Amino acid sequence: MSPVSLPPTVPANEDADVRRFLSTLRRNAPLILTSALLAGGVASLLAARQPATYQASSSLIALRDTGGSATVRDSVYAAPTLPRGATEQAIRSPTVLRRVLTTLERSELPASDREALRGAVARQLAGESGPLQVTARGNGPDNGVYDVQATAGTPQGARLLADAGAAALVAWDTGRARRDLTARQTNLERQFGVLDAQLAAGAGATTPRAQLTRQTTQEARAQVLRNLAQLTALDQSATGSLSRLAGATLPAAPVSPRPLRSGLIAGLLGLLLASGAAVLFDRTRRRIYGAPDLAGWGVPLLGQLPALRGAGPLAAATGEGAWRQPLGFVRVNLLSQTAHLDPGVSPRRIVLTSPHRAGGQTAVTAGLATALAAAGERVLVVDLETGRPEQAQAGVWGLSRSLRRPSTSGPETVSGVPVAPGVELLTAAALRHQGALDLPALDRWLAGHAADYDTVLFDAPALQASPDALTLGQRSSGLVLLTVPGLTTQAELHGALTLAHTAQVRVLGTLLNARPVQAGARTQAAGVDTRSAERLPGGAVAP
Repeated sequence: MSPVSLPPTVPANEDADVRRFLSTLRRNAPLILTSALLAGGVASLLAARQPATYQASSSLIALRDTGGSATVRDSVYAAPTLPRGATEQAIRSPTVLRRVLTTLERSELPASDREALRGAVARQLAGESGPLQVTARGNGPDNGVYDVQATAGTPQGARLLADAGAAALVAWDTGRARRDLTARQTNLERQFGVLDAQLAAGAGATTPRAQLTRQTTQEARAQVLRNLAQLTALDQSATGSLSRLAGATLPAAPVSPRPLRSGLIAGLLGLLLASGAAVLFDRTRRRIYGAPDLAGWGVPLLGQLPALRGAGPLAAATGEGAWRQPLGFVRVNLLSQTAHLDPGVSPRRIVLTSPHRAGGQTAVTAGLATALAAAGERVLVVDLETGRPEQAQAGVWGLSRSLRRPSTSGPETVSGVPVAPGVELLTAAALRHQGALDLPALDRWLAGHAADYDTVLFDAPALQASPDALTLGQRSSGLVLLTVPGLTTQAELHGALTLAHTAQVRVLGTLLNARPVQAGARTQAAGVDTRSAERLPGGAVAP
């Protein structure tokens, strides 16, 4: 036998990838949900320990004045409307923040609250994130509503800070209008000085052209003087484009922390991360899901069995049961593998095992025995699970009463118990000595009953659980390895084939047993599970 090596990865289609993804999530659901709940609980506890933060909002409005008489409009100077985004930047300006600091110093808040607010505003003045921000609402550059939002550790502090920020913005906007007037007034004063100089230079001219120039200059000087007087009057009525719309109200509840919201968000993130980790970990393990995953191992695939749905293995293997046709192919393939092996040896011996627990070999053994008996074979099933309850044995074979355990006084008293037409069951309790299988006694018993059976099926424990499968495989035609789609990994199958190769045991083939698998199945004994499962490519059924 040549050494066993891992086969190359077989590409799968998109539907198979989706089914594998869902199967992975379902199989790891307890761990994923536990991680999500743990993350949500920790986040809720941490959020509940954080100090409360309150938020208040004061509203401003920006409107273009298009009403009233022309006389009234001309008597008031309004600054140009702010462009979109200017107010959001203005709240961070030193002029606005220093005015807010001045308001806080004059407030009647407790000293500790006042100092906390001043420190937060000072950090915003230094360029860090701070407690004041502006949110614009509106559908145009000329009209809109601005919400000045402030956060603080107390409701009173949040309301005071929001109103102080809104007042500082209005004052800044008004100062913008006055700065515009001041710039215009300075420009007119310069024009007035230039005109005065021109008049002084042409004071002695007597030509008509010079007199006409002097008259024009005097008229321009008079107009500039009138404009200066008007700007001086407008300076007292200058206003910005922003005005107060609504003052801040006292917040009734804090905006943070919110333990429930924090827990839900952390739980959702934990769910996503745990699901991603489970999928990535599963990808590294390379599980077996169907026939393509068993290609390249050097052993034939004897067949694929769908998951049992509401029927025992015997009922599924007879009549119109779900296993009848698949077990027919398994029987033909298995007999073809053993036809040329020791043709003179009777009965043939076949060991059914799996790379791990929960392979379902007991149900498959019962079904295969029934299928062989239906084809005229006389079958003996040897049950090597010593700890299996009698009720479980009877349930596998569809019997209404418990199977009587054979006497343990000696191998000579052991006899097979008829459990189905053409099928007898032998429990190996009497063939064990100090817990170990008495192989010479088993060989003598089989030699003494060789004429009574055509095939002996050994229902062996998993290779990881007991060496009985390998021991019997050395004295039999070979092993049949049962793999469960979505549960058996390629590493486990590789380990089982390596064990068989080392022990020089022939592996007759593999069998896909799509038994439904639940959480914790690896710690349970292999048995019959008739719950429904999801179908995978190639007729297999995922746990």
